[in-house]
Amino acid sequence: VEIADPHWQDAAEAVLAGVRHLLLLEDPADRAAAWRLGEQHRFRHYLVPDRVAPGTARPGSLLECLRFSAHPPTWLLRLLDGIQRVETVEAGARLPDTQAWITPRGYQRERRGARDISVRDSHFGAHAATQTRSRRAQIEAEKARLFEMWQANLGKAKGEAARLIAEKPRRKGKWAEWVRNELDTMTPPEYASMVRSEVNKLMAAASAAR
Repeated sequence: VEIADPHWQDAAEAVLAGVRHLLLLEDPADRAAAWRLGEQHRFRHYLVPDRVAPGTARPGSLLECLRFSAHPPTWLLRLLDGIQRVETVEAGARLPDTQAWITPRGYQRERRGARDISVRDSHFGAHAATQTRSRRAQIEAEKARLFEMWQANLGKAKGEAARLIAEKPRRKGKWAEWVRNELDTMTPPEYASMVRSEVNKLMAAASAAR
């Protein structure tokens, strides 16, 4: 699915959020076998055999903003074509009660009432690709930061772990609680996790040597 008008990206994402993982069957004759597998594996998304080529969208509908690379489900076309795009809630309130509508921010009115259905993530079109690249860049930056911190603090973490282990004979049954309190005072949390990991390694090595 491509969203041709970026102004309606959030609205389209909101409406499509509940069906973004549906599977379209190439051959409708495979429906029984597909549904059997769906039941067997408790597949919670729609397996759709009935698909049609999109026709001419109703002017002003949400469907008018979308482009499909494959034939979509019949019911999805009806749903999207039945939703009127409105710029404001006030504009929607002036429409007949039987008319479903949605604002650019993802506030929707349908037969049950009106509510916000907006979503935070993008999954369709160029905006989704940009968001994915940005998220990957953030993940890579965080990985680099953590690796740099690990390299800079590994020796210190090993020393702290050795200090904590050395207290075990003296503190006896209260040692584990004392270690937890010591770890709670260490910052940042990533460093405390490094020390905890080194403590666990020393304890495992001591147990293996017995």
